[in-house]
Amino acid sequence: MRDIPQTLSAHEFSRAKILIIGSSGPFRGSLVDSFRSLNCHFISSDTVYRAEAEKKTPLGAICQRSLDSGLTVPDETALAIWRRWFWSSKVNQGFVLEGFPSNVSQAQVLDEWLEAREQTFDIIFVLEASEASDETDSPWKTLSGYYRNQGALVEVVSKEALLAFLQEKSERFQFAS
Repeated sequence: MRDIPQTLSAHEFSRAKILIIGSSGPFRGSLVDSFRSLNCHFISSDTVYRAEAEKKTPLGAICQRSLDSGLTVPDETALAIWRRWFWSSKVNQGFVLEGFPSNVSQAQVLDEWLEAREQTFDIIFVLEASEASDETDSPWKTLSGYYRNQGALVEVVSKEALLAFLQEKSERFQFAS
C-alpha cells in the first residue's frame, strides 16, 4: 500500500470518502466491522436495494425484481435511490461505498454529485478479481480504469490484505486514543 492511506488520522479516516470496487462476498461482514471500528459508515448496494425493496415503493419493486432474477438494478433506478441517499447524507460524514457505482455512467453521475460538494474519493480499493472477472471487458476493470485515468488513488488489494490494513489502522487508532 502507498503511504497516503497510512497517514490518515482517526478523525480524517472517519471523514474519508472511500470506494470499494469488486465484490467482497463472504468478507463483507468483516469489512463492515472493520470500517465501523474506524467510525466509517459502510454502505453496500445490496443493503440499499434490499431496504428499498422492503419499503414496497415503486423503486423497491424494481429492486426486488432485479434481486430475484439475479440481474443488476437498472441505472435509472439505482441513480434515483443513490441520489436520495447522497443528498440526505451529511457533507462532512465519511463513507465507504461498495457496489455503487457499478459502471462508468453511474461513476460519472456520482462524480458530479461529489464535485457539487467540492469532494472527491480519498482512496479507491479494487479488490483483486476472481478468475471469472479476468476478462478485459469486466465492469470492475472498466470502472477501476475510469478512476485511474482521473488520477484517483487506486489501490489493488486482496480481501485479506484490506482486512489486515483495516485491523492495523483500528489497533493504531485505539492505542493512540
